[in-house]
Amino acid sequence: MATVMQDMSVEFKIRCKAFSGEGARLNKVLVEPGRDGAVLVWDSVAGHYTTCHSLSAKTQDRIRSQAVRVWYLNFQYGV
Repeated sequence: MATVMQDMSVEFKIRCKAFSGEGARLNKVLVEPGRDGAVLVWDSVAGHYTTCHSLSAKTQDRIRSQAVRVWYLNFQYGV
């Protein structure tokens, strides 16, 4: 389930390899449009979202595309 925040950030879970030393798994991500589409990943060890991840540019683009779909559905249809 995806959530659109008041600041237009989108939070959702997606399968990706977010950190070195681990394989692909379900990670919680946050896309912030106010920061040029910055992709942040939830770091369960630190307890907050971080931009210090090992997501490739292609994966970040895929995550941003998913966020755009969520924004569209939310504002077009109120989903």
